[in-house]
Amino acid sequence: MPFHDVELHTSEMASAFPELVYQRDDPIADISGFGYYAVMKLAREHGVPVVRRDRWRRIVLGYEWVRAAARESYRKARSQEKLLPE
Repeated sequence: MPFHDVELHTSEMASAFPELVYQRDDPIADISGFGYYAVMKLAREHGVPVVRRDRWRRIVLGYEWVRAAARESYRKARSQEKLLPE
């Protein structure tokens, strides 16, 4: 699957603001709203009809407790493999 870069500009954010508010249909202010909007718009332009927001970004971008839990789950699975009969 190809990677596409999205660069955000304040002028685009300002001009897209009415559409963003309409699409969100949500009164909650969120700084990440325009970023998600830009990614979804680019995905649609490339023929991707659905994009799932998943928790992978929490593992990749931060949240040490999530990375620690993932490491512990992996370690536990590996130790249980050793206990399985051959």
